[in-house]
Amino acid sequence: MKKAYLILVIATIVVNANAQWFLGGNIGLHVSSIADTREGAKLTPYQSSIGFSIAPKFGYYFNEKLAIGLDLGVGPAFAKETKMYPYSDPWSGRQIQIERTYKETSVHWRFSPFIRYSVFNYKKFSLILEGSVGVAARHVSREYVNIPEFILNPKEKYSIISVGIFNVVPVLSYKLTDHLQLEAQLNFLNLGYNIDMSGFDGNGSGVTSLKHDFNIGINSRSVFVVSQLTVGAIYKF
Repeated sequence: MKKAYLILVIATIVVNANAQWFLGGNIGLHVSSIADTREGAKLTPYQSSIGFSIAPKFGYYFNEKLAIGLDLGVGPAFAKETKMYPYSDPWSGRQIQIERTYKETSVHWRFSPFIRYSVFNYKKFSLILEGSVGVAARHVSREYVNIPEFILNPKEKYSIISVGIFNVVPVLSYKLTDHLQLEAQLNFLNLGYNIDMSGFDGNGSGVTSLKHDFNIGINSRSVFVVSQLTVGAIYKF
């Protein structure tokens, strides 16, 4: 019994000797553009979006490899889309094509506890796997700018709430000093499962939808994945 107790005390001292609190953060930028062929061979961009996020994080390193923490992300995004939609004219009964353009502004946030483990180290470089759960949301205000008001109300608001069941992403790390390290989090290589719930408000339809996002090794489109690539640093005290 005394021997087992002594081993436990020594193990506790070793763990505490290597343990460190850390504080840091990431910034992310996401840009996308989609084109179609409505004008024949000419590719016409009809959907574009840009946004960024700021994500402070803090936590506790038990040793050089294992840590737990909390990630808080927030940021705005802007989008524009122009697309042709079929429409039945109520006066003549004819099927016509209407060009619908909207502009969209949104604010997103995320609350995400995580655990991380360093799986590979080479000199000052490390490959870390970070697993997280949590909740996220995006609140959107959309305005249609070039369609008759009797076809569709020109303004609508909606929100999407995402429950992150699990998400695992790789993190590339470079150790500058014993206390400071730079990081790049590769969110586009996400392995995860999230549930996105959306509903309209105000002038919207009031319809709520549910989407299950299960993703393996490719870009997840869930609201929980705020930015596809983030870069930042953490400081160990």
